[in-house]
Amino acid sequence: MGENRQKNMTELQMALFGLHGDPAISKALVRVVSSQFKVEKVADVEQMLARCRQTHYGFYVMDLNFGQEAALNISPAQTVYQLLREQKIQGLERKFIGVSSSVEVVELAQQCSIPAILKPVFGEYFSGLFPR
Repeated sequence: MGENRQKNMTELQMALFGLHGDPAISKALVRVVSSQFKVEKVADVEQMLARCRQTHYGFYVMDLNFGQEAALNISPAQTVYQLLREQKIQGLERKFIGVSSSVEVVELAQQCSIPAILKPVFGEYFSGLFPR
């Protein structure tokens, strides 16, 4: 039993990132989080979903339209967020934030009750969510 508890605590100290776009912006977002979490990155939505199913990360960050850069489409985030909400019902508490450089994409996500912010304010958001 102690081994499972240790595994769960370790997992909660990990963050999962699914980002596309400017590598410098992605690197900056990861740098903010890596001060408090071990960060793992995925290359596509399928990998994100697979990791969400197998590991219980403490924090999830993804482009709202992950894999469809410049598209006004939040279905990637809807799919991942729904999976995490279903797992929360099963007792697994996790934090999720969708990000985008597009105001329209963020507004669409917020209208659908998906936590979402613009990439430029991510550092401020993270500091408020996880104060040191």
